[in-house]
Amino acid sequence: MRSLRAQLLIGASMATMVVLAGSSLLAFALMRTALDREFDAALLAQARATSTMAVREGRRLRVEYDAVLLPEYVSSERPDVFCFWDRDGKELLRSPALQTAGLPLISATVERPALIDQMLPDGRRMRMVAFSFAPRRLGEDRSEPARGQALTLGVARDTTDRDARQTLLAVVLAASTACGSLAALLGLWWLSQRLTRPLELLGRQIAAISADRLADRLGDLGLPSELDPVRAHLDNLLDRLEAAFKRERAFTADAAHELRTPLAGLRTTLEVAVSRERPAADYRQALHDSLEISAQMQALVDNLLALARIEAGQVAIERESTDLAALAEQCWSTVAARAQARGLRHDFALGEVGTIAIDRAKFRLVLGNLLDNAVSYTDTGGDLALQASIANGALHLSVENSGCTLPSDTAGQVFAPFWRGDAAHTAVGVHCGLGLALCQKIIRVMDGDILATIHDGRFRIAVTVPLPDSDAAADKEDTEDLM
Repeated sequence: MRSLRAQLLIGASMATMVVLAGSSLLAFALMRTALDREFDAALLAQARATSTMAVREGRRLRVEYDAVLLPEYVSSERPDVFCFWDRDGKELLRSPALQTAGLPLISATVERPALIDQMLPDGRRMRMVAFSFAPRRLGEDRSEPARGQALTLGVARDTTDRDARQTLLAVVLAASTACGSLAALLGLWWLSQRLTRPLELLGRQIAAISADRLADRLGDLGLPSELDPVRAHLDNLLDRLEAAFKRERAFTADAAHELRTPLAGLRTTLEVAVSRERPAADYRQALHDSLEISAQMQALVDNLLALARIEAGQVAIERESTDLAALAEQCWSTVAARAQARGLRHDFALGEVGTIAIDRAKFRLVLGNLLDNAVSYTDTGGDLALQASIANGALHLSVENSGCTLPSDTAGQVFAPFWRGDAAHTAVGVHCGLGLALCQKIIRVMDGDILATIHDGRFRIAVTVPLPDSDAAADKEDTEDLM
């Protein structure tokens, strides 16, 4: 695993070293150029002064060397050297330090003197300047330009001192770069420690949050502004986790409560049946009651399994041609006896829906649950209505019933698993509160929408399910035919 601190430290250190090294190289290049120019300027000035040793008397040329006036050529441990040539290249005079080997003859002018590096036979590294000039006449004013036969002068100076200064400069700059890089590395290490300390604190606090401490929040840790959104999102994640765990615990408790009542009823029925000898009719009644309780429990378990499969994404939509009116009558037939026993009135208005392409099995489960819920909670002698239409490429279906006593602000809660309007759960074992939750899950899997509303004592659930393009086109043709 890559360390953020290490990456920050290495990256910043490398960048600092590159900047320092580049700055040092640039400074060295500029200063070395300045030293070279200073050295060449001094050498050229000395050469011009040396050229005054040459004088012309009539047609004769004479070079007068005075060691007192030009001590640079004799007094130093590494004396400078010079050499004069006539226009034919014949050597006229050389400095005492040149011994057997002279300087190379180079053609150049006073205006554009030649500057080269030269190695003497004794191994000394020299910098040489050479130019041709016209010597002055004897007694002639030095300020007047000289004319006449040209001579060539070469002057060379030992570069040991200059090279030593440049080497020292390079060492100083290299040491400065190394020390600066080390100081930057230490400073960056300290800074990275300080900057990542809040992250370590954040990590410890997150590690301390367990399933039984989901109410804890990270709070204000003094994080940088760039990391504060991360903390806020983590707190939001903890909010959602806490809510999910609460729903899970509530779901488990509700499921246990819903199963406890029918299991208790089943156990009581069986215990009474086996407590003493009874007529065969009593045993048949006990078995009938047990079968009815088992059916209720199986319905509860089937709904729980269906919810689990939908939430796990294990349900696929398989559309088939379905007659909505026939499907509605089939679903109504399962609750018609109960509706008649309670004196309920029903009105089905399916319009021109006809046959649609929809997942028949899943939509039958949705429609059956909606009608069962309406029959169960409509007031005695009340009414319920089923309406359906196709518009904008979707099926719009609603189930509405009278006699609703729920507050209007609780309409959105009816889709929560095991939720019922009566806090006492008087219908335990009959309606476990999973029907509408299952309807919502199925409709969402079908990319549809389901909405519950309460108004003036009437409870209404509206369902919208998108249909394939063929159904939408057929609906458009039907509309045009009606026009």
